[in-house]
Amino acid sequence: MGDECCSLQMGARVPDFTIKTFNPAKMNFGEFSLKEQIRKKKWSVLFFYPADFTFV
Repeated sequence: MGDECCSLQMGARVPDFTIKTFNPAKMNFGEFSLKEQIRKKKWSVLFFYPADFTFV
């Protein structure tokens, strides 16, 4: 995403992105695309949790 991520604020439009995902319930990998979710008219909630995988 480059420098775009640092300039986002509450209520701002998020730039399009695609990430690799893992679904533990189905034990398989997939992809999440914001553009695809918008095309399907689905809502997405994005949050940042920096301490999730750190030794805090």
